[in-house]
Amino acid sequence: MDDTLIGTTALYEAAKDAFDAYLAPYGVSRDELERIYDQAERDLFAVHGYSRARFPASFEQTLKHFIPDATPDMIAEVRGFGEKVFDTQAPLLPGVDQAMELLFAKYPVYLVTQGDKSVQEDRIAQLPFRDRFAGVFIIDQKSTETFENLAAQLGYAPDDIAMVGDSLKSDVNPAAAAGLKAFWVQGANWEMMENSDRECPPGAKRFSNLLDAARDICGDAAPVATPKQAPKP
Repeated sequence: MDDTLIGTTALYEAAKDAFDAYLAPYGVSRDELERIYDQAERDLFAVHGYSRARFPASFEQTLKHFIPDATPDMIAEVRGFGEKVFDTQAPLLPGVDQAMELLFAKYPVYLVTQGDKSVQEDRIAQLPFRDRFAGVFIIDQKSTETFENLAAQLGYAPDDIAMVGDSLKSDVNPAAAAGLKAFWVQGANWEMMENSDRECPPGAKRFSNLLDAARDICGDAAPVATPKQAPKP
């Protein structure tokens, strides 16, 4: 979902821009901010994972590095930059409406997304086509086993499934390893959690947007059998 259907990375970057502007009068450069912030993200990811608590906490930890005597009001303000990400509706990416119409018209479509459950439920509720999914799965972490289990649960052979996602690490590589047809929509993503080579695994296809991927799927693949109904979040 994130950065395949909706633009969430842009919200995180806007929060970091606001934080950068806040710290600039204190003589903190963007490079310095990025260095300390990235370390805070790594440290706190080990504690919070994908929880929404991590992002505001990273801002707070970074603030205290540069301004050890930051007041409670200062801390609340910078945490607010991070919290705003989760209170702002993420827009659909260009072409997503058309892509989903193509896919819904020809195939059962499932949404598999990882992250903070409450955040992802809110994001899903804001999708204009939320009620058209054959099933929705919100999980803590995607892996090869995740895709193998989902295929078995839904009654499909792995190579009957096309997986489309923006993350090599979380989407494309594990889906391909599980035997699914993998489609990489290359775009903004959280670099800290991505693979360094940024290359598709053998057999996977790369596209610059979901609409091109959907056109390829709908033009080349044969319809699949009616699936079992999957749970809604």
